[in-house]
Amino acid sequence: LSYGQRRLWALAHLEADSATYNMPLVLRLQGPLNVAALGQALVAIVARHEPLHTAIREGDNGQPYGQLLPIPDPHTILKITDLQAAYAKDPIACGRTINELIHQEAARPFDLANDLSLRGQLLTLDTESAVLLLTMHHQAGDGVSLEVFARELNSAYLAYCHQQTPEWAPLPIQYSDWAA
Repeated sequence: LSYGQRRLWALAHLEADSATYNMPLVLRLQGPLNVAALGQALVAIVARHEPLHTAIREGDNGQPYGQLLPIPDPHTILKITDLQAAYAKDPIACGRTINELIHQEAARPFDLANDLSLRGQLLTLDTESAVLLLTMHHQAGDGVSLEVFARELNSAYLAYCHQQTPEWAPLPIQYSDWAA
């Protein structure tokens, strides 16, 4: 673990059930969406970047340590909420529901000892419109890494839409190497 991850672990113990260090991202998606490709892209990014699947656990000596969690499947990492009937019936009321879901997701704390540090929820509105809610814990990223995340999500999604794998340059080191 890096010093920053250790600090966030300590703060999580002081501020139990806090969403203070959540980094929410909301994207309005227009046009046909390949949900399977989106799920695959999220899984590929989690597999590529260790902090996204590192749990921070407390050792017997009371000190935190990092443990890699298994890579999830696309259905686990991307929760799908179908709002198509509500959106078709009353788009304004559905908009309020969307705002409530956004606030609920952003306020939901991470369990650093057991959760991945990335969650996704897709709100489907119709065949051409959706809202993607992504929440990352600060132990796995910061403002700079969100830019990398967005770029890699776009390239992975496009690759999986064409039944290809993303063509990323290998990472020269993993985060744990840097932390060490």
